[in-house]
This record gives sequence, structure tokens and C-alpha cells, in this order.
Amino acid sequence: MDKYQAAANESEILPNLLGLTDAPAIGLAEFEGFLRADIVLTEALTPATKFTVQYLLETHRLALGHLYAFAGRYREVNISKGGFAFPAARFLPASMQQFGQQWLREPLPADPNALLGRVGAVHGELLYSPVSRRQRAHRPPAGQPDARAAGPPTAAVGAN
Repeated sequence: MDKYQAAANESEILPNLLGLTDAPAIGLAEFEGFLRADIVLTEALTPATKFTVQYLLETHRLALGHLYAFAGRYREVNISKGGFAFPAARFLPASMQQFGQQWLREPLPADPNALLGRVGAVHGELLYSPVSRRQRAHRPPAGQPDARAAGPPTAAVGAN
């Protein structure tokens, strides 16, 4: 088998610390982790809380660290979902630094409607460059170059 073909027994189930092997159980474990993180982080939230890239990584670790060894760290593999390739792993630290400068440096608005709009925009930007490896590693079709060998992404994270 060449390096661009997945083994027949490889599935969409990521190896995990709990040894779970079915998607519904993993979904429940992820949900429970995010619920716990929501409670912990909401209780710790103050007007002085600064949302930074490090805060986001820590949130990811807090939510999924019970399930995945890679939680809270930048992914080291390229991923795609539904034919869409996310930014190459080797560019994530720089992309996330730019994201932090562009989206996280300003204080959050006090107006609830403006806050929801801002949170939605930030969330959309984060969906474009998943920090960790929640989706399957990208494997280009046979004969196609690996995206890791390509240059930087054409659209930087946070670019409008």
C-alpha cells in the first residue's frame, strides 16, 4: 500500500484514551468534556479574562484532554473534511498567531447583540482552521502531492 492510501481497516474513529470505538460513545464523551469545560470556564470568567490563543488551546485541553492525548496542542497532521482541506499543519502556529492579533486583541463588546455577532464571527474563523486533529488526517489521492509540501495557505486564518 502506498503512503497516500488508508488501510481498509482504518476508520473515522480517532484513537482515544478511553478506548472507545463507536462514534456515538465518542460524541457523548466529547459532549461531556465540553460541558465540564463550559462549567469550569464560566465559573472562572471575570471582566479581566483575556481571550488569547493560549486560552483557546487550554480550553481544548480542558474539554478533550480526558479523551485525546493531543488535546490542547496544535495538530501535526493535515486534515480534510468533505473534500475541504484545512490549513496545513505546519502553518498553524503562524496562522493562529495572526488569528489572535486580528480577532482576539480587542475587548468583547458589552452589548449582547454585538457580543453574539462577534462570537459568531470568531467561531467561524476557528472552524476554518481547527487547531487540533478532530477530523481524519488528509491523505491526497494516489499521484497527488501531499499538502504539507505546498507553500503557505492562500487565505490566512482571519482574513476577510
